[in-house]
Amino acid sequence: MKKIVLFIIVVLIFSYCQNTPSQQANTNKTGKELAQLYCSNCHMYAEPALLDKATWMKELLPNMGARLGMKMNNYNPYAKASPFDKMMIEVENIYPTTPLLSQEDWAKIVAFYQAEAPDSLPKLNDNQAVLPLKGFDIKTINTPNVSPLVTFTKINSLEKLLYIGSLDGKLSTFSTNNKNLTLQNTYNVSSP
Repeated sequence: MKKIVLFIIVVLIFSYCQNTPSQQANTNKTGKELAQLYCSNCHMYAEPALLDKATWMKELLPNMGARLGMKMNNYNPYAKASPFDKMMIEVENIYPTTPLLSQEDWAKIVAFYQAEAPDSLPKLNDNQAVLPLKGFDIKTINTPNVSPLVTFTKINSLEKLLYIGSLDGKLSTFSTNNKNLTLQNTYNVSSP
């Protein structure tokens, strides 16, 4: 029963994300207004200054465009997906084959990010990178085998292990027995 309820919730979430306003209607809205409208269907609106221009143009916008049924830079959203993941993504219509907005409106969104994103992000020194949190001690760990795109964290207090999963399909375990975390194992898994 829990699996059925979970499946229904997932379907509803993805369905909601696909039901964007004014599908295929060319609007008189600005690129910023369109970005706020379409992007906020699935997540908070992201200001162009959050990433550099190259990252927006080569990575984020091609992926977001695919989620809106738009093609950009010959981006293939299935390039790293297993056959099973590709099938599940297709079933959920995460990357629709029919565009959810007009080509003109998509071009306005792309032009907005291209014009407003900085060429590079400002450098942060170590004191700026992490703000202190009350009740927590910050410990920097060296994780050469862990992608910065973390998709999962879990602490196993009984075995004193920290699990970190990443977008590249790796699950790493770290020992928490001493003051410094120590990498124990890295496993390849079938999904992020």
